[in-house]
Amino acid sequence: MLSDKIKNIAHSPTFVSPEHTIEDVCKIMREKVVGSVIVGTADEPLGIFSERDVIFKVVASGVDPKTTEVREYMTSPVVTIDADSSISDAKMIFSEKKIRRLPVAENGVIVGVVSARSVLNNVNFNLIKEKYYYSDQPSRF
Repeated sequence: MLSDKIKNIAHSPTFVSPEHTIEDVCKIMREKVVGSVIVGTADEPLGIFSERDVIFKVVASGVDPKTTEVREYMTSPVVTIDADSSISDAKMIFSEKKIRRLPVAENGVIVGVVSARSVLNNVNFNLIKEKYYYSDQPSRF
């Protein structure tokens, strides 16, 4: 397999202050091209705020994103996964907790974020790679 550790497919986390307005956080997410941010710091995450929170908690409720602080609509407590955990462990957490973003922690500090999509892409890539690796067909990898 290409990667079986969650830390190998995680991307860099983006942190915001709990006092940021939702509008400011949405602008940060757009600039960084990320689907979620960690509210707080790497060693003290207070919550996570995602694009789904924007849709289902903010827009659908008629909340003013220009004046509302992200702390009011973040998801808390933060569910994390250890950096050395397996991709299978992450799949289980996604399924059990019904979440799509999972902060990756190493020694209690957030060092990355992994999405359900990135886990799925990794699994699919490995399946394709194994199919060609163990077959007589020429590989493009």
